[in-house]
Amino acid sequence: VGNTRDTTLGAPPSPVVYFPEMVQRDGVTRHTVRTMALVVRTIGEPASIVAAAQHVVRDIDPTLPVFDVQAMTQAVRASTARLAFTVLILGGAALVTLLLGAVGLYGVLAYVVTLRRRELGIRIALGASPRAVAAATTRQGIVLTSVGVASGLLLFAVAARFLRGFLFGVAPWDPLTIAGAAFVLLVMATLASWIPARRAGRVDPAEALRAD
Repeated sequence: VGNTRDTTLGAPPSPVVYFPEMVQRDGVTRHTVRTMALVVRTIGEPASIVAAAQHVVRDIDPTLPVFDVQAMTQAVRASTARLAFTVLILGGAALVTLLLGAVGLYGVLAYVVTLRRRELGIRIALGASPRAVAAATTRQGIVLTSVGVASGLLLFAVAARFLRGFLFGVAPWDPLTIAGAAFVLLVMATLASWIPARRAGRVDPAEALRAD
């Protein structure tokens, strides 16, 4: 038979020896626990087949107890409940961190625009278009975020092996997941840079020069 995760989806398959139920038990297998799980593939609602399955088992052997009847989705959900809670907590912390990072980037760029107000006014007075000034400010935010993403990937390369126990059905270095996370960070950086960049493009040259 193939590998089966009979305890939890997060744990590797454990070594199991299968013995035929109809074979006389010898000294080795006499003290092993006899357990059996019946899996029924259904079409439609699983609850509709429960009574029929119990009736079939009673027809085969009325002394066999039938218990813990549940849908496979429920079994999987129970097996991954702790992992799902951990992922939910980590996801919430990641969302808060993302928002704090966006606010911090906005604050830095807004402060930079304030410090460079006279320079930006001179650039616009010399012929730079407001769109070009705004684009240059936005690029600053994207460059800062790109450096942060590159640093994060280096740290992730070190910590990836410790994350295997939290993952099932996906590798730590899944390309789509990594690319999606980097894309979300860059989009947030662009949005956080847009308001300061728009303010930089609207600097009035005469007012900026008079202020100094």
